[in-house]
Amino acid sequence: MTIKVCVNCGLKFLTEGQEKVCGQICLDELKAKHTKPQCVICSKRFNRKSSSHKTCSHSCGYELKKQNAARYRNKVRKPKVKIACQRCSNLFLPTRSDQRFCSSRCYNQHYKRSVIVEPRPCVECGEVFQPRNQRNILCSQECRYVNDKRRAYERGTIPRMPGTLKPKNCLVCKKEFQPKAGSQKYCSPTCNGLVHLKRNRSRLDHNRLLKCWICKTEFKPVTSKSRAKFCSAECRAVHHGNKAAEKREELEIEAKKQIEVKEKWNDASVKSSEIPADSMFPEEILAFINRGGQITQYLNPVWVEGSKPSEYEDDFITD
Repeated sequence: MTIKVCVNCGLKFLTEGQEKVCGQICLDELKAKHTKPQCVICSKRFNRKSSSHKTCSHSCGYELKKQNAARYRNKVRKPKVKIACQRCSNLFLPTRSDQRFCSSRCYNQHYKRSVIVEPRPCVECGEVFQPRNQRNILCSQECRYVNDKRRAYERGTIPRMPGTLKPKNCLVCKKEFQPKAGSQKYCSPTCNGLVHLKRNRSRLDHNRLLKCWICKTEFKPVTSKSRAKFCSAECRAVHHGNKAAEKREELEIEAKKQIEVKEKWNDASVKSSEIPADSMFPEEILAFINRGGQITQYLNPVWVEGSKPSEYEDDFITD
C-alpha cells in the first residue's frame, strides 16, 4: 500500500496500483476537464478558448443569439390577435400595430374608391362640370393654366397675364395673330424659319474676294464674313509643310550648337590633384586624392591656348 495525492482534489489516499485520483467522482471531473465541449447548436466538439463559449463558430453564435432573442420576445411581448380587414372583413395577423388592411390590394381599393360629388361650376370659366373628387374646382387643363397664371400675376411673379397684348400682323404672311411676348414678330415657327433661311442665303450670295497666301490668286470665300487664307486644301497643305520644314531646320541648328559647345568644353578639361578653392566638399575630395585619384577641372574654353572661336560663341557668353 502506498500513499498518493489525488490530482483532482489534492487529498491523500491509499492505493496498491497506479491510480492518480481518489475515487470515481474525481475521475469523472478529471475527464470532463480534458474533454472538448459540445456546441449547443450543431453538437460539434470544439476547442473552447474560455468557459463562456457555447458555440463552435460565428454562424452558430449568431443562431444562438437569434434563439435567445426569440425566447425573450415570446416572454415579454403580447401574443398577436387576428383582426378584421376594413375592406374585405377577412381575419388576418397584423405585422404592425396600426395596420388596418390585410393586403396592398385592399389598401388600394379602399383609397381608390369612387366618390360621388355633385356637379359644380368651374371657378375660371363658369361652366358646370362633374368633378372627380372634392378638391377638383377646375374643368380642364386650359382653365388650370389660366388660373395658375392669374395667381402668379396677383402675387407679382409675372408682369402681365397671357393674352393681354394687342394683336399683331406677321411680317412674313401678313396674318393677324395674338403674340405671347412683346418682341414676337412672326405668327409661327414656319414664318420664323423662312426669315432665317433668307438671312443665311444673303450671307452666301456676295462678291467678296480674298488673296491666297500661297498661289497669290484671288478666290471667293464661302460666306461674306469668312477669314479664309487659302484657296484650296492643296495650298493649305503646302503652307503647313513649309512651317514643318522651318521647325526642323531650327532644331538641327540648335543640335549643332549643343555638339560644338560640348566638344569645346571637353577639350578644355584638365586632370588635377588639387582641391578647388570654391569646393563644397573639401574633406571628401582630399580623401579621394589621397587614395590616388584625380579630379577633372573645366576651364573657360575662351582662355584655353589653341581654342578655336565658334560662330555660336556669342550665344553662350554671359557677363
